[in-house]
Amino acid sequence: MTKLANFSGSNSARPWRIVNDGVMGGRSQSEFRISDGRAVFTGTVSPENGGGFASVRTAVESAETAGIDAIEIRVRGDGKRYQFRIRTSDQSGGHDYK
Repeated sequence: MTKLANFSGSNSARPWRIVNDGVMGGRSQSEFRISDGRAVFTGTVSPENGGGFASVRTAVESAETAGIDAIEIRVRGDGKRYQFRIRTSDQSGGHDYK
């Protein structure tokens, strides 16, 4: 099995970035950190000013995904609904799968 993200090893340095609705005037806030070998994403989503999303993202090189035909994600949630999305390109014309 190939791991694209391992938060306790050398891959933990992969650049993850927060993208919240502030890019369109919203007021949501979030934080991403690595704690005890786990990725922790927390925040508050606010519908003010037409907003309503908070996200954490990273880029994966196509060479890292060659031959992969499935994705396994292990999460611990808080009972709210979340989405996992994968995009075919970091350009706006790429397809988004959720």
